[in-house]
Amino acid sequence: MEPCSAIPTLVTIILEVEVVLPVPSSLVEDAILVPPVEKKKEVEKMMKSTVKKLGHHLFANIEAVNIHEAEASKAAKEADVAKVEAQESKAEVEHLKEALKEKSTEVEHLKEALRKVEQTLVEIKNTLEINLASKIERRKKAEVEASKGEKRAAEAKKQAMAKFKALKELEDIKIKFTKEAFNKGFKIYQ
Repeated sequence: MEPCSAIPTLVTIILEVEVVLPVPSSLVEDAILVPPVEKKKEVEKMMKSTVKKLGHHLFANIEAVNIHEAEASKAAKEADVAKVEAQESKAEVEHLKEALKEKSTEVEHLKEALRKVEQTLVEIKNTLEINLASKIERRKKAEVEASKGEKRAAEAKKQAMAKFKALKELEDIKIKFTKEAFNKGFKIYQ
């Protein structure tokens, strides 16, 4: 971009400035001998050299400013990206906190349900142990009663056999059986 003619630049300012330097008295005598045109040319030459040097430094400074501006812009963009990433991370953390809160609540409900199930299992176990103990007790009583009943039945059987053996009928049955067996055996040999 070219400078506007209405706005003076560093170069135009330097060229338009009249340089007035204190001159030692020894040079004043020489200056009288030197025509003013030559002095003007020397001053112009010196000014152009100075302008060149200043222009080079100015250009180098502008380039440095541009580089720093680019770096600052890049850093600002990186900062914006980092800010967006931080916001996304913050949103994700908030989401994870909510999810953790929900899961914690769910875990607490599951723990409560597990505690109730364990309590129910303990109650069922106690009931089964009581029922089992009761059944074992009844079984023992039943075995004792059965044993007593078997003893009474055996005793009754013995008594019945003793009575039956003592009966006259048994003797008659024995005699009849023996006769029949003897007669059968006799028939077989005949």
